[in-house]
Amino acid sequence: MKKSGIITALAAAAIFGGSLTSCDEVKENDRYIDMGEITAKRTVLLEEFTGQKCTNCPSAHESIEKIEEQYGDNLIAVSIHATTLAINEDHNSKISGLKQPEGDEYSQKWGVSTIPIGVVNRKSGLTDPGAWQGLVREYMQNDSPIAITLSATLDETGEKINIETDIDAGDNITGKLQLWVVESGIVAVQLLLDGSLSPNYVHNNVFRAAVNGTWGQDVTLVTRESQSFAHSISVKSNWNIDNLSIVAFIYTDTDGVLQAAKSPVGNSKTTE
Repeated sequence: MKKSGIITALAAAAIFGGSLTSCDEVKENDRYIDMGEITAKRTVLLEEFTGQKCTNCPSAHESIEKIEEQYGDNLIAVSIHATTLAINEDHNSKISGLKQPEGDEYSQKWGVSTIPIGVVNRKSGLTDPGAWQGLVREYMQNDSPIAITLSATLDETGEKINIETDIDAGDNITGKLQLWVVESGIVAVQLLLDGSLSPNYVHNNVFRAAVNGTWGQDVTLVTRESQSFAHSISVKSNWNIDNLSIVAFIYTDTDGVLQAAKSPVGNSKTTE
């Protein structure tokens, strides 16, 4: 191990020491079970609350990977690092922390006290990993009154992401449009189930930033009318552009997420 790797590991061990609390065990019988194919009508959003100091969180990450394998683009999972078991992003630290300021705001809204835990379509309330697959399947079978076309491209400087969101509505809807930056393939420390520290753990679907505010922006959608929204966000120095995506979703406080879409930077995606 290089000297820098040793320093990182030792620093991580110091930060992680005495932090193995409020971390729920993912029981063997609560993990993924193949439930067969369905025809999806809605793209489902799974907000997973996680942390680098949570020994049971890697098991939840594995559950998400298996659900993604089954349902593909019809599931959008976002890993939100939150609670005291998450490490704040600090560019001056030798540890790559993944917690953003919004993480604790989201967790406080749902009353998160232990992780791993998640919310499906902002409708399920807090649910353990064992419930995610069934809830995702259930919500996917519901019709959505909204179609979203999402595109995200870099500007000429490569320092800003320009985002175009086109929304077609089948009903009159008053809700909110939320845009997030997420990143996969982040190599950073993570505690494992046996209590050991992995300095090169690969974190996927990580929430990086809220483009249009912590809770999004108000939108009023009209039946059979299209609306377009333009946003941009500056690229942070610690983001890997090749692994960045934009997530967009429309939600209401009453009905939860009505539709969601995800687009890698440089591509576009339509959901309907």
